[in-house]
Amino acid sequence: MLFNKIFAILSAIAIIGTYSVNNSYLFAVSAENTSVLDSDSNTCSIVVSMSSLSEPIPEETHIKAKLIKYGEETEVIDEWEITQDGVKELKGLEYSEDFSYKIIIDNQSEDYTLPESTSVMLDQKGDTDTIFFYGRSAERAYSENHGIYDNIRVTATCFFYVYNMEVMNDLDESTIDEKYIIDENGARYCGRGCIELPDGHYTAYVILNNKYRFVQPNSEAAVAIIEPRRPFTTKMTMDYFDRDYSKGFEFDVVNGKTDTLLDFYCEPKPNKENACSADISVIDSETGEPLEGIKLELTNERLINDGYITWNSSDIKQMSFDKLLCLEKDYVVTPLNTSELYYVPKVTFSFSSLGQHKDVVIKAKRKNNENVPKIELPDEDPVPVDEKHCAVIAGVMDNDRKPAKGVTASIYKKVHSEKVKLLQWNAEEEPVKIINDIEYDENAEYYFAINGESDDYYRYSDMKLELSKGGSIDKVVQNIFPTSMKSVKLERTTYDNYTYGAIGRSNQGWGGIRVTDMQGYRYPCIPQDICLPDGEYLLRTNLSSRYRIVQPNTEIECAIINYDPSLKGYFTKNAEIFKSGAKFTVKNGECNDTIRFFAEPSPTYQYSCSADIKVVYEETGEIAEGINVFMYSPYNPGYINWNTTDTPMMNFDNLRYLNTNYSFELTNIPAGYAYIKEEAMFSFEKHGESKELIIKLSKTTKKGDANCDGYINMADAVIIMQTLANPNKYGINGTDNYHLTSQGAENADVDISTSGITGNDALKIQKYLLKLISSLEQSN
Repeated sequence: MLFNKIFAILSAIAIIGTYSVNNSYLFAVSAENTSVLDSDSNTCSIVVSMSSLSEPIPEETHIKAKLIKYGEETEVIDEWEITQDGVKELKGLEYSEDFSYKIIIDNQSEDYTLPESTSVMLDQKGDTDTIFFYGRSAERAYSENHGIYDNIRVTATCFFYVYNMEVMNDLDESTIDEKYIIDENGARYCGRGCIELPDGHYTAYVILNNKYRFVQPNSEAAVAIIEPRRPFTTKMTMDYFDRDYSKGFEFDVVNGKTDTLLDFYCEPKPNKENACSADISVIDSETGEPLEGIKLELTNERLINDGYITWNSSDIKQMSFDKLLCLEKDYVVTPLNTSELYYVPKVTFSFSSLGQHKDVVIKAKRKNNENVPKIELPDEDPVPVDEKHCAVIAGVMDNDRKPAKGVTASIYKKVHSEKVKLLQWNAEEEPVKIINDIEYDENAEYYFAINGESDDYYRYSDMKLELSKGGSIDKVVQNIFPTSMKSVKLERTTYDNYTYGAIGRSNQGWGGIRVTDMQGYRYPCIPQDICLPDGEYLLRTNLSSRYRIVQPNTEIECAIINYDPSLKGYFTKNAEIFKSGAKFTVKNGECNDTIRFFAEPSPTYQYSCSADIKVVYEETGEIAEGINVFMYSPYNPGYINWNTTDTPMMNFDNLRYLNTNYSFELTNIPAGYAYIKEEAMFSFEKHGESKELIIKLSKTTKKGDANCDGYINMADAVIIMQTLANPNKYGINGTDNYHLTSQGAENADVDISTSGITGNDALKIQKYLLKLISSLEQSN
């Protein structure tokens, strides 16, 4: 009796699975295959139906629709009831630019949602507008809006800035005139909230009412949206807004998901009650002519505290902003690059009340050292006079690598609090000084200092010379630069993950930095301010012993990549540049490279665990080469992976999560072998633990192993029944990812009384599992 019940359940599972697949297929193609009307050239037509991917309209629900003509007078053209499978064809509609048509949905159920109205899109005589309504239950709509269903959602998010607060609201039908999606054949999908679409190419449209506009690129609203306020957010760039949203947003659906975000960001149109404005230009202070080739950046300490709004004076002679939002907070316009001919100052402006306008004119001063040659630093190292003395090459230059006007340089030593000046010279007249007779005092510290530059320029603090006993040498450069000059961008971040699954970031563990050029000259700098003359440089940074640079194939790497997929593959470079230094280039006072270092706490028994993982053949215990191994853990959707040919045993020394499974998935497994996925995992109960995981590949050429996983269990009987019930899906050439293979078919044929797979093979496997027979080799 027990055996018969089990067989009946297996049969039902196979049949139900077959029915659900076929039924889903039929449902998915019904309405979208509706033929488009043949319309004559003088009139227009409309085809209205429900999308086959809609949820069914509830029984006893009668949803009414009517076509209304809007012109000098409003006229109802037709009325009908919307049904699940019905198609409404409206022919012979007059076309004119003096009136329009709209479909109004009435008598909607509280439990079912459809758009309340949809405008008919007719551009000329002879057009046909094919409309698919997408409806779903109110319960499903609520779940979709709360992220339970991962459907396609076209949203219109509005940015507001009120009382020093940023607000992002989704617009509803009272503020959006239309929202729909058009496929490649011109059919329109109209629904509220989320929607499901077959794979293909589409264009989404949001039609705003006249009180709103789409967010423009290089606007304060765009910056506030893309600037990361939290450690990890979906990273957008200014390019996202650089399109004409009124012409729609093209996208592809692949495997039911879009290939891009579908959020139409908008904002209230600017007026004197909600915004200020400004026009910004840069000119020659003497001639008043526009100055070209200057890259400019607008920032604001409240909304734009990073440089997202940028432009070039060659392309835009006068940059206009029609909606600036912050009051009583300085807007700062900074040149990003430098000019050999002009000094371009940084300027600020602010607004005290809404509705104000500012004309911001940046007056560039022409430099007077245009014909002065650039400074050449010697390639040769200085030579001390003897072992008791040290040698220094000291250079002083401005950001153009020219002599700094009115600057005096000096070298002094400091013994405790007492300063003793050893040498002083006019750095404008002698910008490169070679000193080879500095008598070394082991109780003293030696410094290189400059002074006397104008208020328009900035200099670093005195540089400490790196001198030591035994005739050491040092090559240093003190550079001065305009106060408006942009700093090289350096990011140094420390990440830490915690036992409850969260991850945090800080700047802990980082020390000073060291910058040298390719000739080995040191330049002064601090992490927040790295301003250098044009050239190539190498930057190194220090990290305390409690931390280490994030290594490739580590848990922290995966957590970071999960939040920022663009960093995939970066961490091999991350480890290398920490070791050898980060190379970067400054051109026209601007560095387009972002120097980034990522660190993590060093592994300790108090906070981390370790594991060794290898893959072997079960019969021999030898390492299985050529296997791709993917590791899964919290914040790690398979980003840690390796190949067993390159890494026979993977060692992890800094795994941090407790009471959660680390699991593994293998690919490129040799034919005839399999592993048990449920056994390829481990977990830790407390920090300090160490695990050794040996993943065994077992032969799959054993009788009864129909699914080729190396073992005989109830799943083998199930796949046999599924194959018999639905061979198109589960057979040898089936569409399912886990269909029967040729080897599986050979393994499954355990009933010697008949050739090929039959229900008796599944029966015999069940008897074996129930211990009614001792071997699959024996006769029935």
